[in-house]
Amino acid sequence: MFPLLLENFDEVVAIYTKEAKNKQEEVIKNEGLTYKFNSKYFISNENDFDMAFKVINRAIDESNEDFIVDLSHGFRHLPILAIISILSQNLQNSIKIKHIFFAKEIIKFKEYEIIDLKEFLDIANLSFILENFNQNYTLTKIEFKNEAYNALAKGLENLSHNILSNSIQNLYKEKLLKSTLNSLEQISKNELFDCFSSNIDNTINHLNYLLSLEKDPTYIRLYKFSKDLASKGYILNATTIFYEAAGIYSIQVVSNSSSEVKRLLQKFYKSETRNKDYLLSNFCYSFIKNGQVNRKNKRIEKVLSYKFDKAIRDYLNLKPNYKKLKRFYKDLDSFRNNLAHANSGEIIEDPYEKLNSFLESFGKFISSDFDKKDKNVL
Repeated sequence: MFPLLLENFDEVVAIYTKEAKNKQEEVIKNEGLTYKFNSKYFISNENDFDMAFKVINRAIDESNEDFIVDLSHGFRHLPILAIISILSQNLQNSIKIKHIFFAKEIIKFKEYEIIDLKEFLDIANLSFILENFNQNYTLTKIEFKNEAYNALAKGLENLSHNILSNSIQNLYKEKLLKSTLNSLEQISKNELFDCFSSNIDNTINHLNYLLSLEKDPTYIRLYKFSKDLASKGYILNATTIFYEAAGIYSIQVVSNSSSEVKRLLQKFYKSETRNKDYLLSNFCYSFIKNGQVNRKNKRIEKVLSYKFDKAIRDYLNLKPNYKKLKRFYKDLDSFRNNLAHANSGEIIEDPYEKLNSFLESFGKFISSDFDKKDKNVL
């Protein structure tokens, strides 16, 4: 195999031991070739793992251009060290590695079966990306020669950016989840991925779960996203999304006070009013939290006339859980503001547990009497 490399490539860097050098010098001499071994890449003691790894690292690190790795003549642990070096130094730019050759000798010195392990490296890198995404929605940016892998990595990166910026609704509006899932399902048909099937299956299942949330009312979808993000440690993201879920749920609660209130709120939502989503949720959230809204704010009048205030209050006061819901909204408002402003109000010793407590309480509210009517007000 070594003579084939010398005949086909302009620059060949041999990482060698004394025994390997002696043997290969004889081989290339018989082939009528010459090669000067560079002592910089000499492994004087192959049992000195640290030294051997440094030599391999140096050779790979000094390669500024695309390169090919041939493991055909590696012995025992040396090919493994080479693979580790390749992974550690080129994880984010494995496109530099054009091939990883391994030659299987069929007829001595005459016939070889050349196996390219490069695709296995790409598959391992892609599996690494999937595992990161599954665990915490973050990605290591890696370029692939295979365009299908690049398309999937780009799709996952797009999902990551949207999820971690709380742009949840855009996932469904732009069909980002569906297109990424399609890419993943196509790649999963590659038999080489069988050894990484658990990572692929986990990602497919999770994307299908996120897609299934599109059928839920918006506040339930955001509530479930909040729980998911909280479980991954994104407490502030989870809190802000949960706050939006609570705001949208408050619209449902207030809307159910009467058919006329529901009709007028729906009419307002369909209007061209600027910031209508915020005004609507703020109006209903404030009404539940305070039993009234700030009528001095002229924009509030655009949402719903003061003539309906008493009817809404009467409806809420008849609900057995209203006092608890009112307290819940006040506490959540305080928690969100405090967390978003770096504990400027009071120190929250365990924000994860505190948020989980809110999420559990909210789960009980949305399955209670408040939730028996229309779940899709907007």
